[in-house]
Amino acid sequence: MVGGLFDIFMKLENIQITYINPQGSLIGFGSCVFEDLWIGHIAIHTKPDGSIRLVFPARKVKENNLQVFYPITDKLNKALTLAFAGKNKEINLFQNEQ
Repeated sequence: MVGGLFDIFMKLENIQITYINPQGSLIGFGSCVFEDLWIGHIAIHTKPDGSIRLVFPARKVKENNLQVFYPITDKLNKALTLAFAGKNKEINLFQNEQ
């Protein structure tokens, strides 16, 4: 059974962002560990209001797009978004201090 949002958030570890030269709203790719599972290649997009949107990897096989993985609950999706938004803000604050 999935716990509360805080419980899920606390299980996210080793949150990393690799920035790229922005391409439209795409600013980089993220990865993290959730319990014993490494999840990565998560596209991070900025929204007009400054928040972020995560896009989970898919692979094209013939005419079909197959999801590699994606959060199946709103709580997990929200926890991942909050974790990457926090890491993005932390990195931006650090870079602004330099």
